[in-house]
Amino acid sequence: MAGLALKIVVIGWMLYSNISSSQEGQKLYGELATPAPLSGLYEVQSFERNNKAVAPLLTDSTHWHKLLVHKFPAGWGRITMANEKLEYCTFIVDTIAHQIDLHSVRDTSPNLFAYEQPNPESLIIRGRWKQDSLSIRFKKIDAKYELLNSGFHWVNEYPNNQ
Repeated sequence: MAGLALKIVVIGWMLYSNISSSQEGQKLYGELATPAPLSGLYEVQSFERNNKAVAPLLTDSTHWHKLLVHKFPAGWGRITMANEKLEYCTFIVDTIAHQIDLHSVRDTSPNLFAYEQPNPESLIIRGRWKQDSLSIRFKKIDAKYELLNSGFHWVNEYPNNQ
């Protein structure tokens, strides 16, 4: 009888532990989590370096092309340069002061950017990145991930693999 009671207690504890950790994960990373401020995918509309407009050349390794601000966990982002080089960075938003602490994970020196959001689909940031003064206007775009939106097919991926 004591063995049965012990089994019930252990199984109950394991169920409780798994369910509570799953709920905690939902609150941190899942559908119940609060998304990070400014989260989303942004595409550069205009790019100024040292008060001069810079054309988006595909070979330019310093011209920003896109900015991804992660929803979960907050505080991370990714810059895609015009030549498709990726720059992973911290992205800490101060919504009261309208500032972003943005720096590459390889570089520990902080870069403070002032930001404004004229509307929910636009973002303008101004500040120093490495040795340059930048002013960048972004437009929010929908992330179109074909595999996530096409549905799952066990065997046949038609028409995705044409």
